Amino acid sequence: MRDEDLLLIRQCFALSPNINADELRLVDELIEEIVDLNDQLDRATAANRHYLHYFFDGSIEKMAEAFKYMKREQ
Repeated sequence: MRDEDLLLIRQCFALSPNINADELRLVDELIEEIVDLNDQLDRATAANRHYLHYFFDGSIEKMAEAFKYMKREQ
């Protein structure tokens, strides 16, 4: 999900006449969690690409390093 999409969602909730401050704070927390999860996914995807590249290249040592990195980032 793009940052622009998250900002639009937050603005829609903020403009809603039926939302209170606690609910808006919860929306903000959920958006922060989504951003954090997206960052984690991006890092894992990049590490996985490296891992697969090393696999098809036959670089066992580099595969092991990439695997260790992926485990550390979890």
